Amino acid sequence: MHVSVVGLGRLGLAFAASVANAGVQVSGIDIDSQRVAAVNDQVAPSQEPKLSEYMTNAGNRLQATTD
Repeated sequence: MHVSVVGLGRLGLAFAASVANAGVQVSGIDIDSQRVAAVNDQVAPSQEPKLSEYMTNAGNRLQATTD
């Protein structure tokens, strides 16, 4: 299964990381290139409980792009 999430703000990124952490391939789309780069580097761009942990556990199941 593959899920796409449009908008990687506080809600979108938390959802994307949670789904990817559960084993699903997730593509995140956002217009903010710095946020996209942070997500692809597995660095949480905002402080949310367990977000960094979920992003790290998701590995390359969580990918972000501006396209």
